[in-house]
Amino acid sequence: MNDERDSVLIVDDDPITRDGLTNVLRKGGYRVASVGSSREAI
Repeated sequence: MNDERDSVLIVDDDPITRDGLTNVLRKGGYRVASVGSSREAI
């Protein structure tokens, strides 16, 4: 099966904000990856 959902990368150093946004976007049908720093993002 092919996963055709849109993808989002969240980069935020605040874990509460990052986790909250991740949960909201996943419930909205997005595929989400989240990291705590720009270094992790690249």
